[in-house]
Amino acid sequence: MPSDDSEALQIGPDPDKLYLYHRQQLSAMLDGELSPDQARFMLRRLQHDVELASCWERWQVCGDVMRGQRNALLPADFAEGVARAIAGGDHALAPLAP
Repeated sequence: MPSDDSEALQIGPDPDKLYLYHRQQLSAMLDGELSPDQARFMLRRLQHDVELASCWERWQVCGDVMRGQRNALLPADFAEGVARAIAGGDHALAPLAP
């Protein structure tokens, strides 16, 4: 028997169920199985949920690789190099020619 009422009654959504639900919805969206309203809601959620947006990006990369659409991925430390360059004010990179 629970020692207090808070263990017996869960207030608020279960984070694990929400985590799973959002990934199921994301998968359905990528497969084109969501209604237009559900897809719009998911796209809005992706703008505010960094973890879910990262998941979407990884799934997109995986799909591209499986379809043979990405032959060369960026090096693993690419983002770190860009962040270091920005933080250090590194101007060694020349702008692309028009």
